[in-house]
Amino acid sequence: GPYFGALHPLSLLVQAAMLAMVLAPGALPPFLPCELQPHGLVDCKWLFLKSVPRFSATAPCGNITSLWLHSNRIHHLHDSDFVLVQLSGLRRLNLKWNCPPAGLSPMHFPCHMTIEPNTFLAVPTLEELNLSYNGISTVPALPSSLTSLVLSRTNILTLDPASLAGLHALRHLYLDGNCYYKNPCQEALQVAPGALLGLSNLTHLSLKYNNLTVVPRHLPPSLESLLLSYNHIVTLVPDDLANLTALRVLDIGGNCRRCDHARNPCRECPRGFPKLHRDTFRHLSHLEGLVLKDSSLHSLDPRWFRGLGNLLTLDLSENFLYDCITKTKAFHSLGRLRKLNLSFNYHKKVSFAQLPLAPSFGSLRSLWKLDMHGIFFRSLSETTLRPLAHLQVLQHLRLQLNFISQAQLSIFGAFPGLRYVDLSDNR
Repeated sequence: GPYFGALHPLSLLVQAAMLAMVLAPGALPPFLPCELQPHGLVDCKWLFLKSVPRFSATAPCGNITSLWLHSNRIHHLHDSDFVLVQLSGLRRLNLKWNCPPAGLSPMHFPCHMTIEPNTFLAVPTLEELNLSYNGISTVPALPSSLTSLVLSRTNILTLDPASLAGLHALRHLYLDGNCYYKNPCQEALQVAPGALLGLSNLTHLSLKYNNLTVVPRHLPPSLESLLLSYNHIVTLVPDDLANLTALRVLDIGGNCRRCDHARNPCRECPRGFPKLHRDTFRHLSHLEGLVLKDSSLHSLDPRWFRGLGNLLTLDLSENFLYDCITKTKAFHSLGRLRKLNLSFNYHKKVSFAQLPLAPSFGSLRSLWKLDMHGIFFRSLSETTLRPLAHLQVLQHLRLQLNFISQAQLSIFGAFPGLRYVDLSDNR
């Protein structure tokens, strides 16, 4: 007789009929193996794809504006790849991490991505393209519609005027990490003078971790943000930034490092460096954010900050300013500064009994947040923070990791706006 739980023949017929309905044309999700997300996004990431997928003829491709293909295994992009998928309104394309350079590959296998000449030219609506973490050594041909381009952690080591010709709409360019300890190369990134000058609408340029030894010449005067951190630029003169009068953010930290605090491979700053000319920043009157962290600074020249009346954020962390901050006059001209980071400006193997701040801190009348953790001083008294006591808008004060064993907490009663003080991890 039939065993317990056996299916009736009629039941099998019903299930077969239901399966046939599911597998009928048009019944499957239209973008298999990918997933349709809200706001016109097709998500194809982490699917081990070896080629750009072809979608069903019934898929509403005209409504798709974004395609995520990152973290797959696509090593060859063909001229027809984005023609056949018929994404006529595609604006954002992410191809990150399909064919990573050997140093960035989990197994350190070399990989070279091939991109045929018309692959991206076939997408005239494309605005944002991410090709980071791929083994490409030249900039592919690109549509003039691009506004954002990411070429970080690739093998591109040369930029000349032809590399990005015609990209007049480009506003954001990221070219980070093409020559550093995780993605090693035999030479620094070479940016020919004027190579980017044709990008007349470029506002954000990031060239971090590229072994650069000088600021690339003749950058677009439209730049508002320039990130050059963790290269090897140890000398700066006014001509380096001469035409960049629209800059609002400048990051040149980590170019001349103090290696006793480094969490990754580090090249020690040469003796006698860095050398910053007194007028290096003077013409940058629109600057709002300046990063000078991890630069082996032992002192601050007040002339660096003249002309920076609009500066809102200043990062001086991970330097050697433990003595300077007790007597500097550099802050007198920074009346609009909102955030100041002085963390880890310690003397190696030394903790100070006292660390009284210089009177010029009292000129920071707009200061909202001050970070002083990791400078290593043992006593917190009224004299330590006296210049800060009358700053009306100071709300955040970070003092952790300082070995403070004696603290006169009543001093904070004199601070009119203080809301948050961090004294954790002291002893």
